[in-house]
Amino acid sequence: MHKENPLASLKNPLFFVQASTSGAGGVLGSFAYAFASASVITAAQRSFAVLWSMLSGNFYFNERQMKQKIFSLALIVLGLILLI
Repeated sequence: MHKENPLASLKNPLFFVQASTSGAGGVLGSFAYAFASASVITAAQRSFAVLWSMLSGNFYFNERQMKQKIFSLALIVLGLILLI
């Protein structure tokens, strides 16, 4: 729409690191399916997503009720352990 080149933003080191780690995570996630069942990999990805969203929400938005969120994360990780 604005006729900007999306690859030009990769000159910024912050965007380059973010794109590189996202790409590496996607590749590692794909290889993980060769070593474990899909249900375990999906549960692990979701538990890591909850962990990172909890940390970023606390850091950027100063969210409250961290005890409740840590308890929820512990339940998700416990469910992951029971899957294995």
